[in-house]
Amino acid sequence: MRFAIRDDDTNYFTKPEQLERNYEDVWNICPLSLSVVPFHGCTKSGAIPQRYWASASNIRFPVGENKEIVAFLKEKLSGGCVSIMLHGHSHEDSPAGYEFEVEGNLFEKVKTGKEYLESLFGVKVGTFVPPHNKLSREGLRAVVKNGLNIVGVASFRERHSLRWQNIANYIKIKYFHLKWQRPYPYALDFGDHKEVSFYGVVPSITFRELKAAFDFVYQRDGDFVLAAHYWEFNVERPMNIRDAFDRFWSYVQGFRNIQFCTVDELFASS
Repeated sequence: MRFAIRDDDTNYFTKPEQLERNYEDVWNICPLSLSVVPFHGCTKSGAIPQRYWASASNIRFPVGENKEIVAFLKEKLSGGCVSIMLHGHSHEDSPAGYEFEVEGNLFEKVKTGKEYLESLFGVKVGTFVPPHNKLSREGLRAVVKNGLNIVGVASFRERHSLRWQNIANYIKIKYFHLKWQRPYPYALDFGDHKEVSFYGVVPSITFRELKAAFDFVYQRDGDFVLAAHYWEFNVERPMNIRDAFDRFWSYVQGFRNIQFCTVDELFASS
């Protein structure tokens, strides 16, 4: 079984201690796949200070201008504790929808963001994580044309062709959903890119649900991607996300034959 952890929204405002507090006991066992926002805009998000939610929309905050987080991530990259994925361009929402489900020169946004992160961190960026997990047809095409894999399985209504890989994967997903009421538990190869489902640590999730999902995938020697947001870990809710994550992480470590890996490594071995 391949197991990866995706954490979203690292950006200009992220502090090293936020990541350390959540993952210092994790990333030496399972390297953390960080989905990084290259040029965060002014939009409502728990990942940026509230005073910037309603600021002028043309302001951007390049992650590279936060020297502290860049130096921290480079150190963790050199130690194999983290990897870098692309998380949109500015992560801005609009009245028309989320960033990559609306039109707007998305190919160039992916290209610019990918090249920026590669230059900044000296790594090859191979995976795209859609903001809010939403991809339009144009968004999907933009990501694939830039040579990136995707965390999340895009809607088949947004596929731009009826190639045999699309049809075969559609059948796999539908079969699993009808038989098991669960996502397909392996990375999907579309020929020009790969996609994989994920399970989110969100306020509504319970440990019992995460455990059941993990057990299902483990029994089938599949691919399990756990998705979280570092900034949600200490938000007070009826069920604290920190507690749910810690309980689930302890449960996972009790199993053998798990390949802890980055999302990029998961795709490479699938």
